[in-house]
Amino acid sequence: MREAPYLGRSARPFRCLGSGPSVGNVMALTTISLLGIMGMAAMTLDVGKMCFTKSKMQGTCDFAALAGAGNLTTQTTAQNAAAMWYLSNVDQTSSTQPTGTGTSPKTYTIGGDTVVVTTPYNDSFTDGKGWAPAGLVRVQATRTVPLAFAAALGIRQAAVGASAVALCTNTSGVGAGGEGCLFATDQGFNISCNQFTVKGSVYTNSSIAMSLNNVWIGDTLHAKTSVALSGNNFTGHFALQYGTTYSISCNTKDIASYTQTPQTDVTPPITYVPANYASDFNIDYVVNGNWNVSANSFNPTPGTYYVNGNMSISCNNANLNGCTFIVNGSFSNSTNNVTLSPSATTMKDGSTNYMCVYLLGAGTIALSTNNVTVNGDLYAPNGYITCSSNNIHKGYWVARKISISCNNFELDGIPGRGGGQQLKLVE
Repeated sequence: MREAPYLGRSARPFRCLGSGPSVGNVMALTTISLLGIMGMAAMTLDVGKMCFTKSKMQGTCDFAALAGAGNLTTQTTAQNAAAMWYLSNVDQTSSTQPTGTGTSPKTYTIGGDTVVVTTPYNDSFTDGKGWAPAGLVRVQATRTVPLAFAAALGIRQAAVGASAVALCTNTSGVGAGGEGCLFATDQGFNISCNQFTVKGSVYTNSSIAMSLNNVWIGDTLHAKTSVALSGNNFTGHFALQYGTTYSISCNTKDIASYTQTPQTDVTPPITYVPANYASDFNIDYVVNGNWNVSANSFNPTPGTYYVNGNMSISCNNANLNGCTFIVNGSFSNSTNNVTLSPSATTMKDGSTNYMCVYLLGAGTIALSTNNVTVNGDLYAPNGYITCSSNNIHKGYWVARKISISCNNFELDGIPGRGGGQQLKLVE
């Protein structure tokens, strides 16, 4: 008889689940895995916070750079405009202009952010595009962001940064972009001012000699022959063009480029032939002989006037809005608080007219009072312009010689004129 098989204790002992050294390994692996998952979650949340912050900062830098490029009248003006825009986006309760340190770059502390504004600006990319540093503004911002979850891993904060570069361009040529322009055809300038500002260009088919305290030129200083500059400050990052020689003796000068140009005449930004005035302009009113206005008030009907003689205005109040005066002799104004502001009317060839005063002969346009504002063109291709008005003017001034003698003179562009300022982000 065979024996029954032995069903007793196995050679490999049975172990209950949850006991022994392998359980410790599993728990260790589980703990490490949980820590890894928590770390990844912390990283995901904190990285998301950093990306969101960077995105907002990038938008602020973009618009701050555009604001700076849109205010490139002076370096400081552009930098402060960029900083003010940045402030308005991070702290809408404050309207105080931030104060920066340095010149270029200029550093501001705005709402805890470090904001650096640089103009003129250039790098390998902008140089490769041929963009002038004078038209570029860079805004770079950094912010320290506290981290909530990553702090458990010993990472308590991180730096987030953003930057943008904006370009301001104008159409090329004399009076680029419709900005103001002084053009003395063949006898140059006689300028005596404490503060002299031209947003566009200063041109002459002669020589230029300036000895002034503060000069700001936005585009080009051009002389067919020689240039001599002396004084305290010549700024604006303008281009200097000369035919023969130049000499500069200034405490501060900001000249973007020096270009020796051929000795040929440059065409003014506006050109009309005096003999063709009747075929160029739509004449609404004709005054035969001299027109001397000395009444208490002078309010001519808007339109284009042809004066076959001299015209003088010397009264208490004058409203010349919407008027263009084509004068066969000289034009003079000695009335305080008057504005020469023509309507933008269509001429016979379909072009737009911004003419204030047009001299047909070898006379003079004389603005001899303090509060006279010119919002349009003064054109005396065979004559002269003299101005002693402390004011901000707009338009193109063209004459054989231009004389300006006042404390503060500024010539801006006419809004809406052809070309104009173009702003765009390039980096």
